[in-house]
Amino acid sequence: MSNLDARLIAAHDAGDKPNPAALYTEAANSSNDLDAKCFYLTHAYIFALGPVTV
Repeated sequence: MSNLDARLIAAHDAGDKPNPAALYTEAANSSNDLDAKCFYLTHAYIFALGPVTV
């Protein structure tokens, strides 16, 4: 999953907001660990919500 990790880091560094949601979903789908799946899907959900405005 190191290629996926590199793509996640690159998406964060680039400020690419929609892409991390798709990448975190991909990470969850490729993980065999339930805790990791939950972690990745939580992050996918948060990034899918979009920016917070106050």
